[in-house]
Amino acid sequence: NNADLVMIETWQQQNHRFYEGITRDNLIMRFIMSIFLALVAFVIFLIFGRLVAEKIRDIGALRAMGATPFDIQSCFLTQGLFIGVGGLLVGLIISYFVIQNINPIAAAFGVDPFPTESFGPNKIPTRALPLDILLISALTLASALIGAFYPAWRAARLNPVDCLRHE
Repeated sequence: NNADLVMIETWQQQNHRFYEGITRDNLIMRFIMSIFLALVAFVIFLIFGRLVAEKIRDIGALRAMGATPFDIQSCFLTQGLFIGVGGLLVGLIISYFVIQNINPIAAAFGVDPFPTESFGPNKIPTRALPLDILLISALTLASALIGAFYPAWRAARLNPVDCLRHE
């Protein structure tokens, strides 16, 4: 009897176009975030590589006065951490502003992210989840430390006599 059949659909099945769009956007955002984190590590690596090259005589003087390789490495890693924290704070402030004002910003640029004929909402839904903020913060700081690690390690392994002779 066909009258007894009941069709059950989930929200995802009923709104599959909308759900697929959100899922795709989340994957794209994760990919973009990965690129930014790799870029953070690379830029800090370049900055600290140059910093170590410029501070060779200072590193030699510190080592000659009794600083251990651990002390030298800690100094550079601490600087990397401070750069990471500073960048993170600036990024969080800018991100908060953008999240709070995304709809007026989109309107100012004439962006219609959800055409009303295809989707239900007519505004960009925004919500910053504490776990996401914590994860992004941890990954940003880790990227800063990863970028600073090799130059710091290299600086710690320099021979103090060679450093003092360096021109």
